[in-house]
Amino acid sequence: MNLFAVPAAEIDAELIGSRRDIHMHPEPAGDERRTSALVAERLRAAGMAAATGVGGHGVVAMLDGTTTTQVKR
Repeated sequence: MNLFAVPAAEIDAELIGSRRDIHMHPEPAGDERRTSALVAERLRAAGMAAATGVGGHGVVAMLDGTTTTQVKR
């Protein structure tokens, strides 16, 4: 499922469920193994490549845009 193609209202319950799941299974700072695995799984389910183990248990995903226009700050 591509989460970016789905209106936010349609995935609201799923996102709330994920947040509640994370809060039901707290982990010590710097040792968020379960949370990292959940985030990587969600990114991959959305069709993104997710790199894990970044700086310990970090997760990184790259979004490729289709435009060359830069966002101005």
